[in-house]
Amino acid sequence: MKLFSRRKGNLILADQLCAYRMAYQKPVDNKEYLLYIGMPALLLGGLFYYLTYSLLLALIGFIVGFIFGWRSLLPKVIYRSYVILSFNERNRMLNLMTQQMSDQSKTPREILERVTNRLNGELYQDFMPIVIKIATGMASFEIKELFNQIRVKYYQDIIFVQYMEQLETNFLIGFDNLNALKDMTVYHNQLRLKRDLFLKSKSNYFKDCQLLILIFFILITAIEFGFGYQRFIETFSNTIVGKVDSIIYVSLFSIIMYHFTQLFFDDSITEVTIR
Repeated sequence: MKLFSRRKGNLILADQLCAYRMAYQKPVDNKEYLLYIGMPALLLGGLFYYLTYSLLLALIGFIVGFIFGWRSLLPKVIYRSYVILSFNERNRMLNLMTQQMSDQSKTPREILERVTNRLNGELYQDFMPIVIKIATGMASFEIKELFNQIRVKYYQDIIFVQYMEQLETNFLIGFDNLNALKDMTVYHNQLRLKRDLFLKSKSNYFKDCQLLILIFFILITAIEFGFGYQRFIETFSNTIVGKVDSIIYVSLFSIIMYHFTQLFFDDSITEVTIR
């Protein structure tokens, strides 16, 4: 059953979302469910109630916020976390491999085995079968197929894919390509640094979004205190005009927040594709 959306025209199945989470982290706990599903629900429901004092509208806002958190926000948070941790682990592998390759006394098989044993999560599971099969002795075409599977899986990480190609060459013909591996590792480190700076700048925009939400509530509170609590209810909250204005206000707020989350979790600028 399709439960979670990730991008336009793309859906994440529930089991796929679980796989992303379990690749490098523990299962989603209650605090995260409360934060990413409960908070949007409470925010929209509370905003409707604060404006209209209508339990019906508050319930509608709560349901809309709950659906948004369940189908959009939580999957985006899990998927981005997976992408970041997966990239970091690949970066760590390249650095470990390049360091070990500097020791000319070790064979490529010994180096790959040593590095793989130091990997974590999904990447360890990806390379351990390769280590085992190489250790048991296998034909060249089988080695090519194993490395090709890795390249296909991580095709968006172009530098990592190129590194795997060089590593495969090293296994097949024993070509000394250490300088090329060092250069690719440097490029991958630079890409990680730029990506971290990019994500940090996004975090600053998230703080601005939190400030915007606070301003929304301060504005409502100022209007309510300006009118007086009882007068605010009589002249605004309990009137048709007030309820319509509140629906428009909350709808605009929701649209702004939705588009913000779409942009906030769109990290396509960090992806490199071959055309």
